[in-house]
Amino acid sequence: MASNLNLNDIDLLNLAGQYLSQIPDLKLEWSLKIDGAEAKVRDKVLLLWQKQMVDQGRILELLEKIQCPHVILSRRNEIQERMVLEALSLDLKKARPDGLYFDILDEAKTSRSIEAHKWDANTGQVVSRDYRFSYFKEEQESHHALTRLLSEELRYAVENMFREIPDLHESGYFTSYQGGKIMEVYLSFYWHPTIKSILHFLPEPLRTALYPFRDLHFRQIGFDLEEPHEVTVYFSGPLRGKWPKDFNEFRSLVNKSAKLLYKEIDLFRQETL
Repeated sequence: MASNLNLNDIDLLNLAGQYLSQIPDLKLEWSLKIDGAEAKVRDKVLLLWQKQMVDQGRILELLEKIQCPHVILSRRNEIQERMVLEALSLDLKKARPDGLYFDILDEAKTSRSIEAHKWDANTGQVVSRDYRFSYFKEEQESHHALTRLLSEELRYAVENMFREIPDLHESGYFTSYQGGKIMEVYLSFYWHPTIKSILHFLPEPLRTALYPFRDLHFRQIGFDLEEPHEVTVYFSGPLRGKWPKDFNEFRSLVNKSAKLLYKEIDLFRQETL
């Protein structure tokens, strides 16, 4: 690897900011992991950018500094011409990079998919997954295809959301595959509503676990099909202002940005009625 940098000696979030903070429309994300009645803030962040908005030399320099495995860099170079978006995941608790995501066009450039490549910074082992996004309005009965994958309680909750939240019909969901097997599904809420707006749909103990976070604006809910009691809620928004100095400031910045984004989307929809 080109970098001899000792990851134990650096502030990963600060390092990422040195390379990414000036990228237009850079998206930031953090998440909550709910296991039964317990909700925990995950010490992981995601940083997402549009390929055409960045200096590729700078991005490659950053990836080499954080010791991204050669096999991932090789794949990145292979699909460079078809890449639309790219994202970097950092595990701040372990002070290690967590993974690299590629949103790419197919060979015919008619559809898109996402590749996720996660690696262990200690062993160099790489685990990859594929993601496919489905629009509900483009695929008839697709929300039933989603709910059939869920546990009975969650299926009932999501079906009720579809009956009572019209905006969901304009949204969609991600399906995560590993080795051809569906591992997770992620329901997208493009308008960034508050958690309290969906709390009454959710079963216990999920409702109780999320109650302390009810005023936050979220973007996505992920359901683990291997561990049905595990749910992940994602919060995201564009970087507005200065780069955050730590994880607490990162989350605060995202929460404020998501709230503003919700208002901007709502205003846009009202103006286009």
